[in-house]
Amino acid sequence: MTTMHLMLRAFSLKAVTLCAAFTVLSQSISAQECTISAETPVQVGAAHNPIHAPLRPDWSAHFAGHGQLIFGTGKVYLHHLAVPMISADSHPHSFQVLLEVTFADAAAHAAYVAEVASNPDSIFTAIPDRFDQTALIASYPGFDPLRTLPNTEVFRGHFEQGGARILSDETKVERVVHAREFSLGAEPISHLTYILFGDEHEVFMVHFIDGSVPNFDSILEVAIDGVVTDVLAQNPLFVEVPSRANSEAERLRANETIQCAFEARDGSATDLHLQVAREIYCEAGEFSDFVVGNNFNNPRRCTG
Repeated sequence: MTTMHLMLRAFSLKAVTLCAAFTVLSQSISAQECTISAETPVQVGAAHNPIHAPLRPDWSAHFAGHGQLIFGTGKVYLHHLAVPMISADSHPHSFQVLLEVTFADAAAHAAYVAEVASNPDSIFTAIPDRFDQTALIASYPGFDPLRTLPNTEVFRGHFEQGGARILSDETKVERVVHAREFSLGAEPISHLTYILFGDEHEVFMVHFIDGSVPNFDSILEVAIDGVVTDVLAQNPLFVEVPSRANSEAERLRANETIQCAFEARDGSATDLHLQVAREIYCEAGEFSDFVVGNNFNNPRRCTG
């Protein structure tokens, strides 16, 4: 048995279905040029304090209909389809938010999983009723964080680009995996950085969007050694690739493998392999420039 096959056996993510995808690895990065840790990339300079939920949500600078990419079949995730908006009085989409959710109706979950299985090359999107994203993380006397998104419509394809509606159901927020307002005044991150999350069954990475332009939004399905998936069950980790510029052209793609050093909280380090099974979604056009008011940029999927 080859060394590659032994490596693949160690990965828990869909070992049978991903085997063919990992047979040919188009590119690689030398050992320890990638680091994985719990340290959040340091950024300052947000337009204002993001932790505030207004008494009148309809007056909020953050209250809107928030489109989501929905993915995952064991645990289900919603990833806010962000836009770098700079109007002080209205910038509802200047947030990177990642939620773990469940459908209220088990039949809705089954229908969604069946649609994903029947359409493996399609993206799926969702649009809950309008809400203020800061309500997901704000907590003070008399106000509990938002944990229910009523009437979440799910589409095969993009809901704004001809997608087909497949179901509507209430979704419950089980966990806020990551939530952050863009730091529009901060120094841009120079190298590729991702948010890593999931469990022993499915692992994903989302590009860490720093709020600078041009930029891109990318979601990857990956496989990684089990020592990391044990940690991901509780908290996301951050993957940094210093050898690559933080750009659409330099992003990680399907069939790549990278060798990383996992830096645990106790100071220990473990060398491991991270393999990209597929790129679920990548958008660049929406991040080509800052958005003022409702003058949105034209969407364009990433190239290459």
